[in-house]
Amino acid sequence: MKRYFFAFILTLLAINPPLLAQSQMGGTWKVGRGEYRITCLDPQEVELVFIEKDYHSSMHIPKVVQDSLGGTFKVTGVAAEALMYNTYTTELTLPSSVRTIGYRAFCNSSLARIELPEGLEEIGDEAFRECESLECLTIPASVRRIGKGAFYGAVDTDERLMLEEEGLEKIIPLNGLKRIEVARGSEHFMSKGGVLFSRDGEELVAYPPARTEKHNHVPGGVERIAPGAFATTWELRQVTLPESLESIGREVFRECTRLRKVNIPKRVSSIGGGVFEGCHNLRELNLSIENPHYELGGDALFSKDRKRLIYYFVSGQKAPSRYEIPATVEEILGGAFAHRRRLQEIVIPESVRVIGARAFSACTAIREVHLPSRLDSLGPEAFSNCARLARVVWPRTLSSVGESYTCVMW
Repeated sequence: MKRYFFAFILTLLAINPPLLAQSQMGGTWKVGRGEYRITCLDPQEVELVFIEKDYHSSMHIPKVVQDSLGGTFKVTGVAAEALMYNTYTTELTLPSSVRTIGYRAFCNSSLARIELPEGLEEIGDEAFRECESLECLTIPASVRRIGKGAFYGAVDTDERLMLEEEGLEKIIPLNGLKRIEVARGSEHFMSKGGVLFSRDGEELVAYPPARTEKHNHVPGGVERIAPGAFATTWELRQVTLPESLESIGREVFRECTRLRKVNIPKRVSSIGGGVFEGCHNLRELNLSIENPHYELGGDALFSKDRKRLIYYFVSGQKAPSRYEIPATVEEILGGAFAHRRRLQEIVIPESVRVIGARAFSACTAIREVHLPSRLDSLGPEAFSNCARLARVVWPRTLSSVGESYTCVMW
C-alpha cells in the first residue's frame, strides 16, 4: 500500500513540479494579494516579498500562510525591496511573528501608516527611504538594530537643486517623516522630541528628515552621531554639536543642501567619509582650536597629519576653478569634492593611495584627471555624473576599482 501511495505522490509532482519547488528553500507562492518566499525549513518560515496591486489601500499580513501541499509557514520577515515603489498600499499591519524588515523594504512607497509589531528586532538599511506620506513612526521596544539611512529622503542633489531654482522643490520625493517615537520598555532606543537616540543617550541615531526647524542643538551627553543620522534633511541651516561629541559617522549630513554652518568640537576624533557630501551651501565649518585630531587648511578639512582630506567646502561664485591637493595627502574620503561645479582642474599628488566613493561625483566642469601611480583603491562612483569628463589616466597597478562611470584612457 505504501508503495502505491509514494508512486501517486511522485506522479503528482511530476505532473505539477511547481508544487515541489514551493517546499524548497527560496520557493515562492501567492496567498491572497501577498507573495511569500521560504527562508527556513526547520522551523518552517517565510518572508513577504511582494504585494499585488489592488483597489484596497490597506493590507493585513497574516501570521501564518499555507503552501499548496498544506504546509504551514510562519511569516517572520519583510524581504528587501518588498514594497519598493508600491503606490497603492497606504496602510499596512504586520503580524507579531515578523522579526526583520529588509533593505529598502518600503522605499519610495505610498505608506502613510504602518503598524510595526512588538517582536520586531531589526529594521534594515534605507528601509523607509523616500516614504513621502509617512509622517510618524513608532519603534517597538523589541527592536535591537536600525540600519544606516533607514529614513533617508531623496539623495539626487542635482535634480533637487534644479527644481528648487524653478520653485518646484515640493514635487521631489523626499521623506515625510517628522517624528520617530519609541514604545515603552525599550532597552536600546529612546525618543527625545521626536528624534531617535540610543537608550543611554550617548548616540543620536536618526533625525527625521521632514522636520522644519532650521537650527538644531544636539543635546549634551551625546558622544556619537550614527551614520546618515541627519542625511537629506531639507530645512536645516545650522547644527550645533556638543562638547561631549567624539565621533561623527559616515554621511551624517549627506545631502543637507541648505546646511550653512556646523561646528566640530574639541573631542571629536573620528569623522566618516561623505560626512558633508552634497552640502553645497556649507559656508562655515568651525573647528575647535583645541581639537588635536583635525585641522582646517585653507579650503579643506584635514586630519591633523594632513594624510586624510575629509572635505573641500568652498563653493559658489567665489570658488576657484583649480585646486591642488597637498602632497601629504594619502587618502581622499568619500564625497570630499562632490558637486563642486566650478572646479575645472584637480591636481592629485603621487602620495594619494585611496580615493573614496563618489569623491568627485558631479564635478561637472572637470574634463581630465590624472590618477597617481601609487593609487591602490578607487571607490565606487568616484567620478559619476562628471558630464564633461572625457579622459582619466590611471596606473596599471590599481588593485581595487569601484563603478566610476568614466571614459578611461591608459
